[in-house]
Amino acid sequence: MILRLLGALVVSAIFLANAGPVLADGNVWLAAVNIDPDQSHRLEIEVPGFGIRSASGEILTAEALDAINTFDEPSRVKPQALAVTASKEMVSSSLPPASIAVLQIAN
Repeated sequence: MILRLLGALVVSAIFLANAGPVLADGNVWLAAVNIDPDQSHRLEIEVPGFGIRSASGEILTAEALDAINTFDEPSRVKPQALAVTASKEMVSSSLPPASIAVLQIAN
């Protein structure tokens, strides 16, 4: 799946939204949600002319849809590093089922 950077798009089971403007330091922040509770989905974001230098991300997901943090298990649901691949005009990753990710793309 290839998504063009246009604000917010719904394609397949992934919702993608621009999480803010392009910052003075050249960073763009995107939020991506995999609404499919059963399957991972590949995310590929094409950003023509942006000149991607690097990309990174964090993801929030758990084994169960109803997982919560408790006093006994305060870290059951916590942000984790997301594996992201970046080239000059493309960022790609895989989003696990029922996950929320934030990606930082730098030029």
